[in-house]
Amino acid sequence: MTTIPEHDRPVDYDYHREVAARMRAEAMHELVSKGLSAIRPSRGAVRTAGLALALGSGAFWLVMLTSPPQTEAADAGSATAVPASPAPMAILPDHPL
Repeated sequence: MTTIPEHDRPVDYDYHREVAARMRAEAMHELVSKGLSAIRPSRGAVRTAGLALALGSGAFWLVMLTSPPQTEAADAGSATAVPASPAPMAILPDHPL
């Protein structure tokens, strides 16, 4: 009976998936049992985040409604556009592209 070298053996992926799932479940059980705040935020943290979002949104819309941004495209008093002149032959490269 000949033995198959280690690098030529088929990999049993199902076994490795089971081990990974078991390790993940153990790690999650530890996190949930410790009651980390990243998993379940407190009521005060949610209230504070909601208040910050409401204040930020209100300030943003207040500024946008009272003094909206002006673009150059909307400026009616600007001069007409002058077409660009073609490049002089002296600055073109000597070799073909």
